[in-house]
Amino acid sequence: MLNILHRRAPWIRIVINPVRVQGAGAAAEIAAAIDEFNSGALPGAPVDVIVVARGGGSAEDLWEFNEEAVARAIYASAIPVVSAVGHEIDFTIADFVADLRAPTPSAAAELVAPDSADLARRFSQMRDAMERCARDTAEAWRQQLGFIERGVLFREPRARLDSLAQQLDLTAEQLSRAARDRVRREEKQVAELQTTLREHRPDQLLALRRHQLEGIGGRLQHARIQQVDSIRHALDSAANLLRVLGPQATLSRGYSITRTEAGELVRSVAHAPPGTRLLTRVPDGEIRSKAL
Repeated sequence: MLNILHRRAPWIRIVINPVRVQGAGAAAEIAAAIDEFNSGALPGAPVDVIVVARGGGSAEDLWEFNEEAVARAIYASAIPVVSAVGHEIDFTIADFVADLRAPTPSAAAELVAPDSADLARRFSQMRDAMERCARDTAEAWRQQLGFIERGVLFREPRARLDSLAQQLDLTAEQLSRAARDRVRREEKQVAELQTTLREHRPDQLLALRRHQLEGIGGRLQHARIQQVDSIRHALDSAANLLRVLGPQATLSRGYSITRTEAGELVRSVAHAPPGTRLLTRVPDGEIRSKAL
């Protein structure tokens, strides 16, 4: 990994945090190393990317990278993590939790380090593009300057200014004429409105409308009084009818009303079986009894 990193990108700063990668306690050391990078406790921290790597081995040799502590540390890392454990055919839980899986540690080095030759080629392309853009911009400005130099304003500025001054005078005269015409139209409209106002005499129209409103108000008052009298007469008729046909009038003629204690009206002996407590209303009070 180190040889590839130095060859591809010699300017990269590499911070190594060595830990055991197999055996009892190795998982805790790997998780602690990842946490140290994130906390900034190591010299040279913070870093841009963490590569968790080891060479190939049996499933038992790689088992520490399946431990929960390692998976949780990789998942909680704020720094991107590349998992490069074993060979291309080897898979561990760390591969699935990491931000990126590399098939081998060497491949991880190629993934995280840009190729200096490729960067140089890209810089050269960018430089050529910037030079072309600068040349194109300069040529465009040169053409624009030539257009200005060939223009009338540049060759005969006095004639151009005289033409603009003539256009300005013409525009000012047109605006002044339009303003006078507008004032005359407004004056004519005001005069017509004054004539219409004198013909209609709003004071007389107001007096007429006031008289009409007074008449309407009188009719409304009369209609309201008639409606109140009609309602009062209807209420008196209903009250008289209630006095004649109401329950109290019926009781005064010698009748009575019997109900059960639950308030149900007794209309037949079937409604009051033996033992039912009854409440009988007569004109001057109520009588409590019990059905036999």
